[in-house]
Amino acid sequence: MSDLPDVVRTETVGLVASAWREILALDSVNRDENFFDLGGDSLLLFALHIKLQDLLKRPIELLDMVRFPTVNSFAASILQPKPHTAMDEFQLRADKRRHELYLRALRWRAS
Repeated sequence: MSDLPDVVRTETVGLVASAWREILALDSVNRDENFFDLGGDSLLLFALHIKLQDLLKRPIELLDMVRFPTVNSFAASILQPKPHTAMDEFQLRADKRRHELYLRALRWRAS
C-alpha cells in the first residue's frame, strides 16, 4: 500500500468510514475500532458489504470484511491488487439481488 498516492489511501479510508457511519447510524467512527464493537452485526455487515461494493465499484469478499474489521485494516486490504474474474462479476450481481430482496422483505414487514 505504500506505493499508492496518499490521496488514494485517504479517499478510500474516507469512503469506508463514511459507509460505516451510515450503516451503523453513528456521527463518527474510530478508524481503528472493530465494526462489531461499534454495534455491527451480521445483517449490518451484509448491508455494509453491498454499500461498499456500490461505492467502490468493485466486488468485495464478504469474508474480507470479517478478516479486516476496522476501517483502516479493511481499507488497506482493498487497496492491495487482486485479480478480477468473471466469477467476481457474477458474485457482485448475486449480492445486489440478495440485498434487493432483503430490502423488499424489510419494507413488507414494516407495512
